[in-house]
Amino acid sequence: MFRGVWRLHWVWTSLFATKCVHIEASIMSGINTDLPKPPLILTLIVTEQCNLDCVYCFEKNKSKRKMPISVALATLERHLDSLSEEFDEVQIDFSGGEPLMNFPLIQQVVEYVHSRSWRKRHSFSVGTNGTLITERVRQCADAHPCVMFAFSFDGVPEVHNRNRSGSYDQIIRNIDFIKRWPQANVKMTIVPGSLASLASSVKHAHALGLGVAANVVFEDVWGEKKLEYLKLFDQQLAELVDFYFENPQLNPPYLVNVPLEGLLFPRKKDERFCGSGKNMVTVAPDGTEYPCHRFLPVASSRPEPKPDLSFHDIQPEHCAGCVLLGVCPSCIAYNHECHNSVDHRTTHHCEFLYLQALATAKLQYRRLQHDIAANPPESCDMLKGAGIKRMIEAIRLLVSMPLPGVLAA
Repeated sequence: MFRGVWRLHWVWTSLFATKCVHIEASIMSGINTDLPKPPLILTLIVTEQCNLDCVYCFEKNKSKRKMPISVALATLERHLDSLSEEFDEVQIDFSGGEPLMNFPLIQQVVEYVHSRSWRKRHSFSVGTNGTLITERVRQCADAHPCVMFAFSFDGVPEVHNRNRSGSYDQIIRNIDFIKRWPQANVKMTIVPGSLASLASSVKHAHALGLGVAANVVFEDVWGEKKLEYLKLFDQQLAELVDFYFENPQLNPPYLVNVPLEGLLFPRKKDERFCGSGKNMVTVAPDGTEYPCHRFLPVASSRPEPKPDLSFHDIQPEHCAGCVLLGVCPSCIAYNHECHNSVDHRTTHHCEFLYLQALATAKLQYRRLQHDIAANPPESCDMLKGAGIKRMIEAIRLLVSMPLPGVLAA
């Protein structure tokens, strides 16, 4: 697939090197270092109950606990009227369990927040399984269009029903409601039973008019058949590469859209993939605050409201030098769950990330060939040319790295 990438890199760099240096220097000199402050992501666990029993759910300690309205309002007042200069906006996320099982609280909170002014700007989101969209929920959404709903959906009926308690028909009945928020891609979770239909499931979601955000589970669920699953995963990704190349109007999920330029500009070793412990706070029903959802008792066998989040050397040692370090979605809460350290990374998903990065490279390489045919180096727009050059360099770096884990066997 990539036999021509080294020649492509030589030709492009030789003919375009001077332009790239000048344009990249110009870009860097023009960057505004006063970046906007990230919002505070405030997640309220309004209930630990759920009406489904999804096969991959990481909440193993569900209960009937619900957040009292007094706890919710006190939490919001503390953060929305905060004097902190670290954030100017609070994104209020209602979560669970299944948050719509405590919909009266959600409605009360939204109406209360809208009843007065606050120091901080605010927005709302509800992450739901989509099965409890009642007329009351629809009316609330009509009255408060600032509330965004995000949904879980695993694709074709047989996969969705197997993974998510036979709820496909309920979801489809609410498809009109789900499509109100096209910017909120449905969340698709990948487990062994999903792999054979992965490409079909992604295509099915698009056929319904939905965008897709898909991820492989963090947990080690692959067992002795891991290499077999990886081969199947690779085949499904190849089908998705063909699909997205033929449908450039669609936004691909991270599965085939890993930000490869991150290989050239890797994060510092003490930078983490998400905002847990920085601009994220998750509040349990009793009001206790945690760095994120997965640190809570409902989700962890090692719950900890104040874990040690100071940076320690990355473990295992080979992770620190990995080409993919800058794009690795390592979960610090799951690291803590497994190793009692946020910087001791779990590694059973490394091969899956590598295959996703490789699939991304294949898609980008095909697009590059198309773009270069239409925009030869000697006549290419400088900004576009600089981007092409960086992508070629990232692909070269990726295909030069050693195979990880069982792929090297």
